[in-house]
Amino acid sequence: MKIAVISGGNQSDRKGLFNNVNERIKRLQVVNGFTIDSYIIQFHRNKLLQKLKGECNNKKDNFFYADGVNYRSILLKLTFMDSLFISKLRIRSYYQRKKLLKQVGLFRGYDILLTHTFESNFIGSMVKKKYKIPFVITWHGSDIHTNPFKNINIKKETKKLIENADYNFFVSRKLLEISDEISANNNKDVLYSGPSNRFYKYCLDKKTKFKIQTKYAIGFIGNFVPIKNVLVLPHIFLKVSKSISDITYIIVGDGELNIALQNKFEKSKLENVFFLGKQNPESIPDIMNCLDVLVLPSFNEGLPRVALEALACGVNVVGSKVGGIPEAIGEKNTYDLNDSFVDNISKRMIEILNSNEKPNPLPDKFFWDKTIEKEITVYKDILSKNKSYI
Repeated sequence: MKIAVISGGNQSDRKGLFNNVNERIKRLQVVNGFTIDSYIIQFHRNKLLQKLKGECNNKKDNFFYADGVNYRSILLKLTFMDSLFISKLRIRSYYQRKKLLKQVGLFRGYDILLTHTFESNFIGSMVKKKYKIPFVITWHGSDIHTNPFKNINIKKETKKLIENADYNFFVSRKLLEISDEISANNNKDVLYSGPSNRFYKYCLDKKTKFKIQTKYAIGFIGNFVPIKNVLVLPHIFLKVSKSISDITYIIVGDGELNIALQNKFEKSKLENVFFLGKQNPESIPDIMNCLDVLVLPSFNEGLPRVALEALACGVNVVGSKVGGIPEAIGEKNTYDLNDSFVDNISKRMIEILNSNEKPNPLPDKFFWDKTIEKEITVYKDILSKNKSYI
């Protein structure tokens, strides 16, 4: 079975979706009878955009290797007008349509396509239309729970993609339920994923490696963007500090709210706050193994991969009661985003630290062997019904 996996991202900025897809590809590559080619759509900003964004080098490679997977890049030039349509109107796929259509011929010889982002889903639908090759979409989060509800055209296009795909996977049960508001088509199922094998509990001299001198460490790992609700972190940590003072606060990530977040922490006068900035995926297991509690206060999520990574490292996780967070960490560790959110989540963190509570083990449903088994069954079933597959 010859399979093309098409995703999107940035080879120099590997985050949640990229890492999730990469882990799945690694496991599909070793399935007997599977031949996997991996493609990634990368946008290359022109010189004007690079200057406006303050970038010194936006170079993208035609081919690159990342953690066990060889990728071929589909490079699309991003102009100022493209950027305007993306950031203001949220209609990248429409403005980029002609550029994406030029890539369809790359996939003529495959038996099935597995797509992961809006642009790659569009390519998959066009390949199916031209060559009758089936495609399966995995929906990861904002492509379902946010973007379709902010733009009617995106919602219509998403509905078409769901109904045109031979099958649709959703990374959480909640995301699947939300998708029913877009299309009630029954070619759907949940496909949970798991953490990388790098994430497990091990002994680490955190005092030496990260200069943590306190008894406890709690933190946040993720993007500093509005949907992650990061500006509430100083309020939560300050509330916890009033009951337990011997804590170090570790903040990992970057994004548009970086300065605002740092300013809020400075105003809070909270001590022992460390911003570690953006970290390579390979560095995160060491950081995770320093933590006692990880906080996820997001306004919405598909399925937060970082929560699964924390649980695999024996770290407690608390968060907001949105998206797939309760599915990952349990209802008792999640709280509604209302006026009592800060009080409730900080109270739970204090309870965990004072009682030295240990988290439940990572649930079986997040084990990769179950994920891959389900994938194989679906793909074989699709191809058995496709007359062009021999």
